Amino acid sequence: MADTAASLVNAKQDKILKAIADTWQDLHNQVDTVEVGLLHEDHKKLTGTVTKTESTLDEIRPAESNLEGQVWSLATKVQELEHMAKDYEG
Repeated sequence: MADTAASLVNAKQDKILKAIADTWQDLHNQVDTVEVGLLHEDHKKLTGTVTKTESTLDEIRPAESNLEGQVWSLATKVQELEHMAKDYEG
């Protein structure tokens, strides 16, 4: 009878341990799923930010190039005026 009781206790313990292990594995899988989802969302947000930044840079570059051309033009005119001033003084 003691063997039967011990056998029943062992069987019950095995069922409980299996249920705990299954629950743990299920929770672990759920956490992995949530982490992957969050990483995917973060990646989408980051990709969107990079795309917006690149678009903004594409808009800025022509203006920057135009401004650079204007600066060179002004620098050339300043040099011409400096030469004219030297010629006038001399």
